[in-house]
Amino acid sequence: MPGGRQRLPEGLQQLLHPKRLEEVGAGAFLHGVHVGGDVPEGGDQDDGRFRTDHAHPRQEIQPGQPRHVLVQDDGGEGIGSQADERLRPVRCLHHVVALVTQDVHFEIPQTDLIPNVAAVRASCNVTASGEPLALRANETARTTIGAAPGPCSIVLVLFGLDVGLPLVNTTPLGRSSFFIPGIATATFGLVDVTLDLVTSLNSTTRVEDPRLATVDPTDVAWSAWGIALLDVQAADGFGSNATSALNTTFVYTMALAVSVFALSVEIFHADLTAIGSVIGTPSLRTDLSVDLRPHALVLGPLSEVRHDGATFAWAGSVDPDVDHLELFVTDGTRNASYRLGPAASTVSVPLVPSTHYTAWIVAVDGSGQATPSNVIVFVSLESTASATSRSSIVKSWGIGSAFT
Repeated sequence: MPGGRQRLPEGLQQLLHPKRLEEVGAGAFLHGVHVGGDVPEGGDQDDGRFRTDHAHPRQEIQPGQPRHVLVQDDGGEGIGSQADERLRPVRCLHHVVALVTQDVHFEIPQTDLIPNVAAVRASCNVTASGEPLALRANETARTTIGAAPGPCSIVLVLFGLDVGLPLVNTTPLGRSSFFIPGIATATFGLVDVTLDLVTSLNSTTRVEDPRLATVDPTDVAWSAWGIALLDVQAADGFGSNATSALNTTFVYTMALAVSVFALSVEIFHADLTAIGSVIGTPSLRTDLSVDLRPHALVLGPLSEVRHDGATFAWAGSVDPDVDHLELFVTDGTRNASYRLGPAASTVSVPLVPSTHYTAWIVAVDGSGQATPSNVIVFVSLESTASATSRSSIVKSWGIGSAFT
């Protein structure tokens, strides 16, 4: 009799922790599968063990390399018919790809240090970099954000004259000191200038669609040019591939102290003065995709239950990235699995007469994530020969006439 949703049987638990079971002998239990839904036929014994992609541990993710999955296509044959037609464990490999780079610009408007004496303005760039990520549901991967100096111009405006700081056209980070001698002025003649420049860079990274993933840490203080390590945790959920992006915004902060000397005598001075904090534009965006788990199918009541077989049917949403379906049938000691195309909706399988069975169907996507359906239990019918033989025994012994 078909059953509703219930606790997964021991056989289903073996999807993740398989153990050796008795081999299924040749017979009607293993042959003659008929599939509905215009997909290839398949069916064979699994030498006593269930096998599916998710029975294997996931390979460690390496930073800086996108995932490429390898899925064995066995043409729809049952699991276990040949060694090279078994579901292969999906290996989540990362391959080197070009980083995403972005020139982030910071424009600092002219700001007074000493009114009518000294002011400063700046126009600087930072080259930011990141990598695209492709994660599976509930997966964590380590990624990197890079920051390198770009072109930069910082101009000191002294008594109305533009004096460029000797930066070698490179954005400074941290503390820098400069001495600029012999600046000709109309009022004081030749003057010397000393400057102390302090700059800092901070970044904030977020997932544009926070439902898909989280990132840690979100905030990074850059004490030097280089890379920062971030952990990205994908959300758990059902569906196909969902896309978003990691968005990293950079903020550049500048402060400056200045002293002006005439004939070695300090005539003007400003302590370290905050010039401002500027949000760079544009932000760094790197693609993020999350491969969600397949939706569970609903395995319905059996139809055409016979002593030697039955027809299974199921319903539900089959996600676009589902690679195949697998029907599992077990009598507790013998196990069979049938690999079916994602478009299949029915399948007929052989059975042994008068046997108690448990069955469920699993949706497996292209990255090896699998979601089982509800479990049904049923008993195959008694064979015609056995029923006829028992009837003959009853008649030969006259059983029944004594109760007439």
